[in-house]
Formats: sequence, C-alpha cells, structure tokens
Amino acid sequence: MAKWALGIRLPGSTLVEIERALHSGAILRTHLLRPTWHLVARPDIRWLLRLTGPRIKARLRARHRHLGLGPVEMRKSRRIIEKALARSGPLPRAELSRHLAEVGFDNDDNRHAHLLVYAELDEVIASGPTRDGQPTYALLDERAPQAPKREEAEALGMLAVRFFQSHGPATLADLCWWAGLSVPDGRKALDAAGRALLRQDIGGATYWTADAPVGESSGAPPLLFLPAFDELVIAYKDRSALMPPSKKGATIARGGVFYPTVVDNGRIIGLWKRTVTGPAVTIDVELGTARPARRRLTATASAYAGFLEKKLVWAEASGSRAAVSR
Repeated sequence: MAKWALGIRLPGSTLVEIERALHSGAILRTHLLRPTWHLVARPDIRWLLRLTGPRIKARLRARHRHLGLGPVEMRKSRRIIEKALARSGPLPRAELSRHLAEVGFDNDDNRHAHLLVYAELDEVIASGPTRDGQPTYALLDERAPQAPKREEAEALGMLAVRFFQSHGPATLADLCWWAGLSVPDGRKALDAAGRALLRQDIGGATYWTADAPVGESSGAPPLLFLPAFDELVIAYKDRSALMPPSKKGATIARGGVFYPTVVDNGRIIGLWKRTVTGPAVTIDVELGTARPARRRLTATASAYAGFLEKKLVWAEASGSRAAVSR
C-alpha cells in the first residue's frame, strides 16, 4: 500500500517502477517527522533528518530511559551496526538483530527496533536494496551523498512549503501534527516560508496554501482508491472535512487500523480491498449511502490494476453504512 501511495500520485507508473526506485535508493525509507516510517526522495533525506532527528530523539528519551538505552548504549549499538554493514553490505533486520544480540543487546520490549531507529536518526543507516524478497538496511553514506547543512529556519520554511504545497489548504495544527513540530516551531516554519504561502480565514479558522501549487485540478473531481494510512487521510489533525455530512466526527478506523478508503470529491464514501491471485487482482468495494456511477468505479479500479500490471476482476460494489463506521 505504501508503494501504491506513490503510484497514485504518479499517474501511469507501475509497481515495478516504484520498486526499482526503492531498490536503487532514489526513494528511501526511514523514520522522520512524527516519527513513523516515511518514504523520502534521496536529495531530501539529509536535511529532513537533521531537522527532525533531534526532536524525535527528545520525544523518545523517556521511553529509551525506561528500556535502559542511554547515550553509551546508543553509541555502542551504532558502532556494531556500522561495522556489520561495512563488512557484509546491506543486511535484513533479522541479521542486524543477531549482531546486536551477540554483543549483549537483548530484544525485550522490541529494543532492537529502537536501536535501529536511533541509527537512522543519526544518519548512519536507511533502507537498502531488496534481497531475496526481503527489505534490508544499508549505510546511508552508500545510499545518499553528504549534503550541505541548512540553517534551521531555512529547513523549517522548506518543510512548511512542502507540506502546504501538497496538503493545502491546511492549518497550523495540521502542519504541527504531520511534522511532529511544537506550535512555536510551526509558527517559525510559517514565518520562514514567508510569501511562498497564502493565508485565508474561513469559518473562524486560518488556512494556508502554497502560492504556486504543483499542478492545477481540472475537469470532474476524481474518484480515488486511497491506500491504508494515506496522506490525504492521516496528514490532518482535524479530519472531519473528509467525512460524509451525516458522519461528522466519525472515524474510519476499525480496530485502530486505517483501512484503504474510497474518496469522491474530497469525501470518504467507503472502503475497498484487493486480492491478488496470479495474473489477476480482484477488487471489492464497500460503499455507504453515496453511490458513484459504476463506470467511475471501474475506471478507478482499472487504474490500480494497471499499476500492478494485473488483469482486473471487478467484484460488485456492496452498500453498507458500516463503510464509514464509528
């Protein structure tokens, strides 16, 4: 689904092309911002880590203290990880975990994951090429060249422009949620962005958008099959505008997991799932009260099948009020 999040924003791309970019390091996977896993373009990874890494470390400090992972332990684990990758090349997580265990780092409470995240934040490792169908970690110096350091104000301004360019109109609270910034840092980001952003007051709230957004929408509003945890859904602190009018304040979470959503004209109208079997992909759609034309659903499903380069098996869309559930 993370690969589809890229594919849906790059019309005409295929899964193979996205996987090739991930394999080569043109796109890298690491922990950034809130923090959580992010896919980031190679030229951006250094300045984003330098901006958000110290903030993430501060947020995780109490948890690390609870796990018995202080500065000494972090430095030691980083050396072990660096040596293993320098000696053997990119390795899957299980192999790095074995190296850490051999020098006394147990994996109780998922400690190894924290050690790997810390190595990411220290610009030591990032995602490596896929090997035998498994993702790996590699030394960041081998995946992305060193880059000049940016002043914090400049980096904050760049981050704000990128966010509002791709997510606007949005609020300061949305930026702070998405980027893991404090409100004062969010305001610094807005100030640093300056005239690159436009302000608009609507309904008592202040929204921001980019002065020069990427592309202009034209024609009919799109019908989208968004992946789970898509940016259009989770990037906003207040998601009520996405919900149907009768379901304001509802959540699209089931058991704490955000499912793939069907979005029409900016509103969630249902859920979808896919089943891949050999050369075919079967798509099932579960809709609420909104019922878009079947031809629009079929066109959207066909776009996803094209991304996978599979034959589409189109299951009848079902109607259910549970598609957007409390």
